Amino acid sequence: MKNIDGTDSAGKLAGANEVAELMELFGGCDSRHGTHGEPVWEPDKGKWTIRSTARTLREGPTADLWQQHLDGKRPLGVIPITSEGLCWWGSIDVDVYDIDTVGTVRKVRDLKLPLVPCTSKSGGLHLFMFLSQPTPAAEVQAALRSIAGRLELSPHVEVFPKQLSISEEKAGSWIVMPYFGGTFGGKLREQVGLNDYGNPMPLEGFIRAAREARLTPADFVSTGASARAVVTPPRQRAACGEAADLTGRGFGGRMLAVWSRRLAGTPEGRRNDMIAAAAFHLGRIVGRDWVSRDEAEDALRTVFSQWPNVDHSEDTMRRQLDRGAANPHDDLAPEAPPWPDLRTRRKDGSSPGEIRVVQLSDVPMRAMDWLWKGHLLRGSIEMLSGGVNLGKSQVQMGWIASVTAGRPWPDGTPGPEPGNVILITAEDNLYHTVGPRCRAAKGDPARVTVVEGIRRDERTDMFTLTTDLGELERLIREKNAALVAIDPITAYMGGKVDSHNATDVRSVLSPLKDIAERTNAAFSIITHPPKSASGKRANDLFIGSQAFVAVARIGHLILEEREKDEDGKWVETGRCLLTIAKNNLHRYPPTLAYTIDEVAVGQDDHGEVITAPYVVWDPKPVDGTADQLMKLYDGRGEERNPAVALLRDLLGSPDDCRSVDAASVTRAREARGLSEDQMKRARAKLGVRATKVGQPGTAGQKWVWHYDGCDPKSGELLV
Repeated sequence: MKNIDGTDSAGKLAGANEVAELMELFGGCDSRHGTHGEPVWEPDKGKWTIRSTARTLREGPTADLWQQHLDGKRPLGVIPITSEGLCWWGSIDVDVYDIDTVGTVRKVRDLKLPLVPCTSKSGGLHLFMFLSQPTPAAEVQAALRSIAGRLELSPHVEVFPKQLSISEEKAGSWIVMPYFGGTFGGKLREQVGLNDYGNPMPLEGFIRAAREARLTPADFVSTGASARAVVTPPRQRAACGEAADLTGRGFGGRMLAVWSRRLAGTPEGRRNDMIAAAAFHLGRIVGRDWVSRDEAEDALRTVFSQWPNVDHSEDTMRRQLDRGAANPHDDLAPEAPPWPDLRTRRKDGSSPGEIRVVQLSDVPMRAMDWLWKGHLLRGSIEMLSGGVNLGKSQVQMGWIASVTAGRPWPDGTPGPEPGNVILITAEDNLYHTVGPRCRAAKGDPARVTVVEGIRRDERTDMFTLTTDLGELERLIREKNAALVAIDPITAYMGGKVDSHNATDVRSVLSPLKDIAERTNAAFSIITHPPKSASGKRANDLFIGSQAFVAVARIGHLILEEREKDEDGKWVETGRCLLTIAKNNLHRYPPTLAYTIDEVAVGQDDHGEVITAPYVVWDPKPVDGTADQLMKLYDGRGEERNPAVALLRDLLGSPDDCRSVDAASVTRAREARGLSEDQMKRARAKLGVRATKVGQPGTAGQKWVWHYDGCDPKSGELLV
């Protein structure tokens, strides 16, 4: 970003290399440039303007003028048309002060448009297009109009070049160049290039982006412009022999048609100027023998013979044809050979497309936008799995309640500002299940939009992720949804998707991930564990391909809590545990325990009381991750928990009522390389306490460890 002292955001002074690069990128009229003074506030337009202070001067953009511009001493405006009516660049001028800059830049990126965005002097945007070879202004205009339509901009949006040609008498319109160093006391916003994420780029980043965005002749045709010819500037001239003659005849014929169309639409007050411009440019083509003198005169006469003062027009035409013929047109660029396609084509014969890249240095750092820290991240996918009858849907409904009503999260942290939720559910009835559950969880039903299906051809089809993602994204934007909840995802994968095939699954979930990033909505997706999941890793408890949990950034797993009975067997406690199986974005938050309760939420039309289940959370966290708890419940956990194993070695079972002095525990802990925190967690897990015993004030007084419920003095159970 350019500062008032002429340095960019990295503190580097813009030097001769940058000036030379900018002069090449923004080639144009070499006999005029524009500048302006202090901007003026226009209340009716609601912005700063320069119209009253703008001037066009008879001097082309020099290196010194560019340096003054970059140093913030004097703004520089460049006319994008050369004297031959050609352009090296063009721009769409989005002159809207409160434009959604990031949204527009994102749209340019998503549509893969050949534009380099830049903030404008009034706070809008300039969307620059750069060309590898100069192109007729009419075709640059057409291409930019086509692109503006794709961006859904106003049909009256300004594009540069504004004119189709310039002359000594009629200079074209200029546009202020980016990276002007001064801000006129803060009245102008800094005119800087923006990267794909809508953030400012330093000058060298803008130059690199502009070079990479330059359109080749073949690329330019794909923008939607009409048939065209490309002309090399003097610094790129090369003798082309017969090839130049052949392409020159085609170019000459097109220019006859172009100038005939321009003349036909000329208003009366400008006709003489247009005849002079048309005759001069066609004369240059006559000078190369790409059209004959008779062909040029006949084309011009066909138009102006119907005007008054024909004799005067004849004189102007002959004089300018002679002048143009004395300055023959530049050589045409030879037809470039097609690029060899070295990429593997797809099985259906279609092109695999082109790789898109971004420099990591151009990607800004952003803080994570958490709905619930460590659990639900906006712009990302969370996945929730668990066995049947463990309350997955009720847990998700509790999250919906927190989002819609701003209620505290299960761990007691404050809830977010109330937001909207989109719910896609296949397994529960809306009337007697989903609606009552939302009220039982104290959510706001008015903020929950339920997707019932997709209307097609006077019928309602089931929503699927393979065909209807566009409608889902539209709905998210329309509702400004903070959370999208899907229960379960396997119901919406589409009939042709194999949920056990990683490629199939990624083909559905990757676009869903992109939608999450574009809309900044958090996605909470419920799935089920596969059959015979016992003894596996936590990540194996997500049904189907591993791609399900791989695409998700956070994976929650619900387990039944267990404890050992008197016989040492694991039995259910009646509580469930919300554990973390995967978290790529945050340290693992504590495991939370809950039970399911029921509450009356109202009455139906017949006076019947309606009840619904809801989740009751225990504020006290449970020690252990999903993997640790699974190993513990499978009988493999204690032997893998060295701190628990040490305490069992020292104290035996609770029935033994042993005690051991704290100094012995410390020596044993250090010998096995265990930390105090590990021992603290093991004490909590086994119910071990520390008590001071012995005569106070004597050498025999000490701390001892023992099981809760045992008397450390007598070694007997306390009844």
